Amino acid sequence: MRKKILIGVLPVVWIVLAVLVVRTAWSGSDASPSVLDTHSLPVRADLRPSDSGESLRLVTYTADGLTPVKAEVSYANGDSGVLYFMPDGTTLKSEKRVRKDGTLVKVGERQKNEDYATTEYYEDGKSIAETKLVNDIGYLIKLESFFADGSVHVLNQVNSNGTSKKVVYSAAGKLELSDATDGGGVRRVVYYREDGVTAKMKFVAESYEVDAYYYRADGTLYEERTFNSAGDMDVKVYDRDGHALYEQSWVPNYTTYQSGSYKQDYLLSELTIFGGNGAKDRKITYAQDGKTIVSDGKSPVPAEYTRQRPFVTPTVPLPTSSPYDHYPYY
Repeated sequence: MRKKILIGVLPVVWIVLAVLVVRTAWSGSDASPSVLDTHSLPVRADLRPSDSGESLRLVTYTADGLTPVKAEVSYANGDSGVLYFMPDGTTLKSEKRVRKDGTLVKVGERQKNEDYATTEYYEDGKSIAETKLVNDIGYLIKLESFFADGSVHVLNQVNSNGTSKKVVYSAAGKLELSDATDGGGVRRVVYYREDGVTAKMKFVAESYEVDAYYYRADGTLYEERTFNSAGDMDVKVYDRDGHALYEQSWVPNYTTYQSGSYKQDYLLSELTIFGGNGAKDRKITYAQDGKTIVSDGKSPVPAEYTRQRPFVTPTVPLPTSSPYDHYPYY
């Protein structure tokens, strides 16, 4: 009988010990600017799921035991943290997380205008890895991230007028990506080569279409694609002098499986071949199989002109009716 009683008590003992350990670890190191006297308030232990990155939360509630005031966190990797909540018990007021050696991992604080600002640190607890500002419902306003040497990695700004600008730099300080949206909702994303100047790919999203531009290493345009909301794709290929060689129009073809899943590919519906200096020479229309020519049955068409060239899918979604749908902060 005594063994059974002791076995039943063990989990409670461990939780009590965990409470003492976490409280000791955080004695005098709260994240709140004005330290609250929470020792007389009810505390509950919350064992966390394994995929949360946390092992235990000790949550302090208001005197009625209903609203969280503070949470002391023990992380699975050995870090410790403390969170303070606003009067609603869910919105963060401030936070602080430290490593086993006491170095800072992250701090955060609610601003007077209800925005929330956080700063994350590298292993030394001093070098800043990232600063972020979000609004009262968590949408991004500004983000800056840095390499360990302090050089800029990412700058991201979202403005109240619907414009935004994001730039990404390599460790060598070269521009890798620019992503900007203007006041009309037109979004332009450019990927750069190693020199940080020459464009590699560019995507422009506007009015239910995405235009994609692919460039050679010397910066000359070799292919242009247009994707629309109906799933159609137009492809235009250029020579090194900038003259159009041919243009393909593709329509989507969906294969549905018994499982309900489907695969999308494309069928060629139209081909335009250009002559010297980009002048239109032939226009060929294809049947629904994407192979049979139904108009312009002249000389054979070069196989290269009818195949589907490999391409990089645009990294921007098709625009919707509202230019701000992808920027819910506004």
